[in-house]
Amino acid sequence: MRPLTVPLLASAALLAASQQVPLELDESPLAAPCSGGYSFPAIVCIRNRGAVIRGDWERPVTNDLAHADTFRSTNMPHEPSFRHVQDADFVVWDESRGSHVLGPAPAVDFVFTTKGFFSHEAPVYSPETNELYFARLEHRFLAQLAVDLNADPPVLREKVADPPIYGATGARYRNGLIYFSTLGGDEFGGHSYRPGIYTLNATSGESRALLNNYYGYYFNGADDFDIDADGHICKRADYGRAVRLNAAAPQLNPATYRFDPSTGLVTVVEDTLREPNGAQFSPDGRTLYLTDTGAGETVIDAAVKPAPPIQYNSTGKRSVYAYDVDPVRKVLGNKRPFYQSMQMVPDGIKVSEDGYVVAGTGGGVIVLSPEGEPVVLVQTNFTVINIAWAGPELDELWAADPLTLVGKEDPKAWHTEKKWAVAIVVSCYGLIIPATAAMVVPAFTQISHDLNISGDGEVQLVMSVFLLGWGIGPILVAPLSEVYGRRLLLNTGHTLFLITNTLCGCVSNKSHFMFLRFISGLCGSGPMSIGAGVLSDLWHKEERGLSLSIYALGPLAGPAIGPIAAGYIVEKLSWRWIFFSASTFAFIMLVLGYFLLLETFPPVLLRWKKQHLRAKGFFIGEDDEVEEAKGKTLSSLKGELKRPFVMLGTQPIIQTVALLMGFLFGLNQLTIATFETLWEERYGMPPRKASLNYAFIAAGLTFGSQVGGRINDKIYARLKRRNNQTGRPEFRAPLMLAVALLLPIGQLLYGWSAQFRLYFLFPNLGVTLFSTGIIVGYQCIQAYVIDCYPVYAASAMGSLTLLRSAGGFVFPEVAPALYRALGYGWASTLIAGVAGVVGVAAPVVLWVWGPGLRARSPYASGEVGL
Repeated sequence: MRPLTVPLLASAALLAASQQVPLELDESPLAAPCSGGYSFPAIVCIRNRGAVIRGDWERPVTNDLAHADTFRSTNMPHEPSFRHVQDADFVVWDESRGSHVLGPAPAVDFVFTTKGFFSHEAPVYSPETNELYFARLEHRFLAQLAVDLNADPPVLREKVADPPIYGATGARYRNGLIYFSTLGGDEFGGHSYRPGIYTLNATSGESRALLNNYYGYYFNGADDFDIDADGHICKRADYGRAVRLNAAAPQLNPATYRFDPSTGLVTVVEDTLREPNGAQFSPDGRTLYLTDTGAGETVIDAAVKPAPPIQYNSTGKRSVYAYDVDPVRKVLGNKRPFYQSMQMVPDGIKVSEDGYVVAGTGGGVIVLSPEGEPVVLVQTNFTVINIAWAGPELDELWAADPLTLVGKEDPKAWHTEKKWAVAIVVSCYGLIIPATAAMVVPAFTQISHDLNISGDGEVQLVMSVFLLGWGIGPILVAPLSEVYGRRLLLNTGHTLFLITNTLCGCVSNKSHFMFLRFISGLCGSGPMSIGAGVLSDLWHKEERGLSLSIYALGPLAGPAIGPIAAGYIVEKLSWRWIFFSASTFAFIMLVLGYFLLLETFPPVLLRWKKQHLRAKGFFIGEDDEVEEAKGKTLSSLKGELKRPFVMLGTQPIIQTVALLMGFLFGLNQLTIATFETLWEERYGMPPRKASLNYAFIAAGLTFGSQVGGRINDKIYARLKRRNNQTGRPEFRAPLMLAVALLLPIGQLLYGWSAQFRLYFLFPNLGVTLFSTGIIVGYQCIQAYVIDCYPVYAASAMGSLTLLRSAGGFVFPEVAPALYRALGYGWASTLIAGVAGVVGVAAPVVLWVWGPGLRARSPYASGEVGL
């Protein structure tokens, strides 16, 4: 939470003089220092209220509530002064009134960060105890905390009323009691508490219910409210949070109510707002302000469990309305727009003694004049959803919500060029390493002769031992990346791969060679799982299909491209130059990686942000329960490392897609390991010419990755539109059926044409078809897993590597014996049959049972910290 030392009780009786806004562009800066000696650029003033922006400018559009729609996220490349707005703590729109509002020395400070399921709500100051109460919304049990302002620095403690108050979302202090509006909730013992109004005696800790039903109906939920001079409570109730956080289904339309505690009478005073989300009286009680936050809401359907995510629509209602209040009849009239939020939705509104309206917004707190004109924008590093005055003099404004990444701090908000630079580096990392795995195939004979390797199994081990290390590595690397970040693990692993791969070209001992091949595969395994997490960090679900298609091409096309290059190398040079040439390319990519590969994992970026704020002098307090760990202990590291194994053992979704991925990866490696032998032994081609046939594998993988990625995105977008703009991971499943079609057809054509030694284009056409099917299935699996497990994407991908590495290790080992025993025709028929069964079963299982499995999975919701 963040306290704002802003005296908002100053009076401003006169309107600032209106000035003519020039229509022509000029060279005056949009943002400039304020008069009165304010610190610049911590406090900046906007010229002419920003009516004219020079040159071309653009505003990003997003429907993701996690990415704040803020004024400073506007892109103004021809307005150099705008960088001061982006960095400022206070943006002043009306300098005359702003100086009265801010006082002589306004300050902003971070006080506490806590972990919460949804948000922080209901801040309220208790003068008797000098404490600031607020609620931390979590899953099922909605905890209440209090900041003890008697301590220096303030101390955060958990407060539990007797009986408990669940899901407080609004609060007001009056005559020695704190009034809470609540969403209700479920106690650990199973007792349900319905939405309503409750009171708390902060001194004794005793609570009492005042209202919990509307003539036998559940309230949908209760949020911000106010109490008039006669003690009547004006509260509102909407659908959205009731669907997400309360066990009861909505039973009433969104409305604003008046409640008289003395008689128990509840009456509806307003029911035209899409999502009423706040009620406050003017100081004289003659005006009521109501907010409509319909721009940020969830789908209204209690049958949908888990509730779909809240999405943001900038064209929806995000307004404050003003109503006249009849002092006798207590009815509302003369509804009129008061303010339309400049960033996201107005929430947690409060009114000062002199009529200033203050509201939380997407990137801070907005202070409005009594006429609804912006005066000051207090910019925070998080979305503010509620506020409260605190302190003996009520001169501190506290803003509540988790500290988050805002604007360009979030990788999803980076410029496209910046995101693609990161994605291409990761994809190149993912290309060179698997290419190195298969480059040894054309050199099997030379390596076997020089290192005294004999037998089909031992020869195949030259490639498969690398695949074994490559498959095991992500089990260790993926969870570590969720602690230490993507960049460190990727660049460190690539550095170690460069060293060990170079040493492979230097040794003359079989055992040392096999050991170094295993270690180089282990060290180079990061991109296989971390890469998927990087793409998850960079793009929204409906945008990442193309990047996934390019990324997925590396692990599959690399083993096809490597042998082509190796075929030329071994014909002219020693087999050792296979490793030296690969290391040269790896070194070039490593240099680019150290400059272009940026950290993308939000929890790590947020931790760095907190460290930066501490270094600047901000105090971020911690208590025993909600402490942000500064480092991982050995026990927690063990938890991180075992998560992929736990997910594979407990998540049916992971088990299903892991079987399919293991089969696809194993089949790809089987083909690569035996392809050279087919052309040399059955078609009599020399190594250099035989290796050129790998181009058909690469062609199928390339075609499938480019076409499949686009089709995947289009299918997802179309199904999302049909589902009320709510996406589901299962929308990735339909394209998986391509595996059931392309793999069997391609395998049958490949195997039987090779069996009868038909013209070389026939087996190559077959291998192109099933290579296309492999990459399409691979892409769908990756996209589905990332969508299912956004928090644990790297660990989920690490789980898949257990069966993937098993397939990549076992299939090449058994391939020579399989083809000798059955021949190419019948061996391919067997593979085609298995591919057809697996290709149909996996998407059907995910489509039918996937939603239910995700709903019961703590990993899919991101709640488990194991």
